[in-house]
Amino acid sequence: PIREALALELVPEVADAARNWFGDSNLNVLTDPRVTVRADDARSFVAFTRNRWDVIVGDLVVPWRRGESSLYTRDSFEAVRRVLAPGGLYCQWVPLYQITEAEFDSIAASFLDVFPQTTLWRGDFSAGEAVVALIGHTDAESFEPLRVDERARALMANPDRSNPYLSHPAGLWLYFVGPLNATEDRFRAAPRNRDATPWVELASAQLHLRIQSGQSKGFV
Repeated sequence: PIREALALELVPEVADAARNWFGDSNLNVLTDPRVTVRADDARSFVAFTRNRWDVIVGDLVVPWRRGESSLYTRDSFEAVRRVLAPGGLYCQWVPLYQITEAEFDSIAASFLDVFPQTTLWRGDFSAGEAVVALIGHTDAESFEPLRVDERARALMANPDRSNPYLSHPAGLWLYFVGPLNATEDRFRAAPRNRDATPWVELASAQLHLRIQSGQSKGFV
């Protein structure tokens, strides 16, 4: 039951391509009358908007790339939290195949500082290019399995043919990994990724070099 949606894209040509050439892949979302597309920088928009949103999704960001990495800082997560409506959700996609385990711990720990109630979900079942979603809950009561099942059944009336897993509520739960615990040692010890101390961006070159030489653990 979406009333309106706003899509922010920094490069106008990307939005044009999504609308004109990739409609089948994105279910023609940009031609939906409820959707507004705006060429804007997400960080700048969130900093100045007075609107409040029920759901915000962050995607298509390379964690270690200069500029883009600022969307994975605690400051960015805090900015998003400020514009969420009561009971709102924030979904931040994280490409595991582009980062090391240390970088994931830093991003997740920074996220947990802002969203203590966080659940982890798979994006797909790809073994080589795994992607996960950090879902930040502003309300501890917002995650109710029975309500999730109810919404999944409602979506069955207009199924996504590209994703057969969503044809039944049980299929949706295959994506659920579980809640994250901010008190775990790995998150308590992880350096926080901040605008002033962009650890993920600064350390990525060294960490990825170690991965290539087999000296450190990474995600597969």
